[in-house]
Amino acid sequence: MEKLFPISINPQFCVRCEKCSYSCSTKAIFFRDSLRYVDYNKCKGCLKCVNVCEHNAIVVISLEEGRLIDFKIDN
Repeated sequence: MEKLFPISINPQFCVRCEKCSYSCSTKAIFFRDSLRYVDYNKCKGCLKCVNVCEHNAIVVISLEEGRLIDFKIDN
């Protein structure tokens, strides 16, 4: 099943605070050997990770490869 909101973590902006990982109820985001990973089989597209990232390191990508979705989350 395709995901509605696949995410990508930009390593240039990520400070490895791991708030995204802690906010993920399915543990789809994890860090290993200084690298960031997203398990798209676990990701439900809830966008909690995007909401908690203070450095805008997580972006939502469209289902069409390479196309970014413009969105805003109101807190």
